[in-house]
Amino acid sequence: MSIAGVDPRERPQYLNFGFEYGFGDLLALRAGWNGQAAEDDIGGLTAGAGVKIHSLGARGRFDVAWASYGSALGSVLRVSLQGSF
Repeated sequence: MSIAGVDPRERPQYLNFGFEYGFGDLLALRAGWNGQAAEDDIGGLTAGAGVKIHSLGARGRFDVAWASYGSALGSVLRVSLQGSF
């Protein structure tokens, strides 16, 4: 669990928090809340998942995350792939 307090200069303070649950060393599920939602119509619920890959001497990660950025960008899906040999 992670909690972060944010104190912007010209805006009200807000909290962000998130959780991650891991299934062994293979899969992680994530969920959180961006407290900026009430102020800017940005944020709110966030969700994601990640998978660790160990195969043929290579290691890697595949992560997917979803977040809402309000009327500015709408729903955003981020995908990342990381590897090492």
